[in-house]
Amino acid sequence: MGYFVSLNYRNRSSKTPKYEDVGVVINYYYKGKKLRKSVGVEVKPKDWNSDDKENPVRKSDPQFRTKNLFIRQKMVELGTIIQKITLNGQLPTVELVNYHLSKVIVKKEENTKREYDFFVVVEEYLREMKSDSRLSVNYLRTLVNSLYQFKLYIKEELKQTYFPLDDINEDFQKGFYNYSTKV
Repeated sequence: MGYFVSLNYRNRSSKTPKYEDVGVVINYYYKGKKLRKSVGVEVKPKDWNSDDKENPVRKSDPQFRTKNLFIRQKMVELGTIIQKITLNGQLPTVELVNYHLSKVIVKKEENTKREYDFFVVVEEYLREMKSDSRLSVNYLRTLVNSLYQFKLYIKEELKQTYFPLDDINEDFQKGFYNYSTKV
């Protein structure tokens, strides 16, 4: 069992022009069977870095942050589906994973930033902030510690490993306030 992202070439990669947009797909393998699902992102081959699993879209793409974030989000969704299937005592076969992925795609009629995972967004944000040389070390330390408190609350108190941004509401704020005052 394994999964990764790659470009979905219509022709052989050597015949595809470097400046033509190519779709990104998630490849999932289980016991010799393969599933390929579109991520919904298109990238030029010149902007694709297959060696970098964390950020496969290079900085030469004008929307590289959004595309990398969206690709990571889809990978987290696939991992969550596989984990749920395994926790239900079932084998994560290609057919079962495809069924659950199709259910997720049908549910999501509108893709908004509210559907992104909190942990993925925070990691991307921290990476961006740490690369900003204008920010002081003390500011960065305070920022990291503050976001770490949110992570602790979500993981330890709410016991969740996937937390959509849409779930940050008034109830979440009250719960976090009560959690932070008792610690």
